[in-house]
Amino acid sequence: MNKLYRKITCLAAAALFVCVGLRAQDIHYSQFSNSPLNVSPALTGAFDGDTRFGANYRSQWRNVPVNYQQFTGFTDMKFVRKKLEDQPLTPWSGGLLFDYDRAGDSKMNLLQLGVSGSYTLGITEQSGFIIGGMLSGVQRAFDSGLIFFGDQYNGKDPITETEEEFPDDSKIYASADLGLTYRFQSTEKRSELNIGAAAFHLNRPKRNFTNEIESRLPRRYSLYGIGTLQLTDNLDLVLEANHQIQGPHTETIVGAGIPIHLRTSRTKEIAVQPGIQWRIDDAVIPYASILYKQWKGTVSYDINTSEFTQATNGRGGPELSLIYIFKRPRELPFCPPYLLYL
Repeated sequence: MNKLYRKITCLAAAALFVCVGLRAQDIHYSQFSNSPLNVSPALTGAFDGDTRFGANYRSQWRNVPVNYQQFTGFTDMKFVRKKLEDQPLTPWSGGLLFDYDRAGDSKMNLLQLGVSGSYTLGITEQSGFIIGGMLSGVQRAFDSGLIFFGDQYNGKDPITETEEEFPDDSKIYASADLGLTYRFQSTEKRSELNIGAAAFHLNRPKRNFTNEIESRLPRRYSLYGIGTLQLTDNLDLVLEANHQIQGPHTETIVGAGIPIHLRTSRTKEIAVQPGIQWRIDDAVIPYASILYKQWKGTVSYDINTSEFTQATNGRGGPELSLIYIFKRPRELPFCPPYLLYL
C-alpha cells in the first residue's frame, strides 16, 4: 500500500509540476532562430527573400511523467509599395503563426494562432530598424479526469472521488505582442545581423481555470542576437543568443555554428552547418543543418545537464525544423537594395 501511495503522490506531483510550470512559460525552442516569430514579431520579414515558410517540432522528456511535444508552423512575406516616385521602396511585412503543444498526464495543451505585421525604417542601404506587432488568439485546455490529487487516497482505498473542482477545463484569451529589431544585411557578402528585444502578453490575459483565484499570464521579455559573418568564400561563422524572462522563470541560450559552403553557384547552393548551443544551467545542444538552394533543415538534441538529469538520465529530447525561402526573379539588372531584400 505504501508503494501505491508513493506512486499516486509522484503522479500528483508530476501533474502539479505540469499545471504550474507550463502555465507560466510559453512555447520555446532550442533552435530559437529557426522559429523567429516566437522570438519576436519584429523578426517578421527579417530574411533575404520574399516569402518564408517554416515548421518546428520538439519532443522532450518522454521517459518521465512530464513529457511534452510541441509543433509550430509559420509563414511571413514582404509587401512592398512605393511611398513616393522619387523615394526608395518602403517595405511592409506580414506573417501567420500557429503553435500547438501538449504536456503531461493531464494532456495540458495550448493552441495559438497569431497574425503579425512589421514596418522597416531604413537607416542606410544595408541597415534599418524593424518595428513589429502580433495579435494572437490562444486556447489552453486539459483533461481533469486524468489528474489524481492527494485527497483521493484515504488510507484504505487507493482511488476515491476528489473534492477539487474545475468549473472549466478550457480557457480562451487574446494576447498582444511588440518587438523592435535592428537589422543589417550586406549587399555583397552573406554577412547579416538581427539584434533586438520583444515583449509578449502586454495585456496580461487571464489564464486561470478556477474562479477562486484570478491568475494572469506574466509578460515575457525576449532579448536576442542572431548574426552571420562571412569569413571566406566557403566558410561562415554563425553566432546567436537569446535571453527570456517570464515571471520568476528565465532562460538563456547561446550558440555558434560553422556553415561550410560546398557549392556557391546561384540556384545550386549547398552547405552544411555543424554547431552547438548551451542552455545555461540546463542543457548542451549539438545540432546540424543542411542548406540546399532555398531549403534549410536542422536537427538538434538536448542533453540535459541540470539536476533534473536524475530523472532523465541526461536525455532531453530531439528537435527538428525546416525552412523554405522563396525569392522572385529580379527583372531589372539593378534594384536599390534599400531594405527590399531584408
